[in-house]
Amino acid sequence: MAAILDKLNFSLDQPFGIKLDTYFAQGYELVTGKSIDSFAFQVGVTPLSTQYEVVMWTITYFIVIFGGRQIMKSQEAFKLKPLFILHNFLLTIASGTLLVLFIENLVPILARHGLFYAICHQSAWTQRLELLYYLNYLVKYWELADTVFLVLKKKPLGKSIFHVFYHEAKPR
Repeated sequence: MAAILDKLNFSLDQPFGIKLDTYFAQGYELVTGKSIDSFAFQVGVTPLSTQYEVVMWTITYFIVIFGGRQIMKSQEAFKLKPLFILHNFLLTIASGTLLVLFIENLVPILARHGLFYAICHQSAWTQRLELLYYLNYLVKYWELADTVFLVLKKKPLGKSIFHVFYHEAKPR
């Protein structure tokens, strides 16, 4: 245990004792085949980067949810517990990973320059944060599956339709 602790180097740039970004970069390259530094959000090039794509996803989501509820009225509820557990587990891992990567990237900026700088200054916007913001944006689309599961399991969407609109109204 002492040998492991000796390898940890806690600092502003490594709030978790190791540079997690290094592992993230390796994973990114393994999955995409590209260097992490090559990512650039480009409207019309990056998937789901145009208003048209967002509107089409929103319309599709509402058709699937409201159409699915109508279809499911005459169907037996699907038994999806193992798939739902897997979905939630993977979503939790992805969200937790993004959280620690955001912390690792934002703590140095916040500690050295303050909140106003971190939010408003052009220099606080980094390529790595842009990638993390984009990946977080994609996770929001993944989260739409929660409502699909509710429809297929014939579970109520809440006391009102707010659940559906909550998922659609989240900033993307």
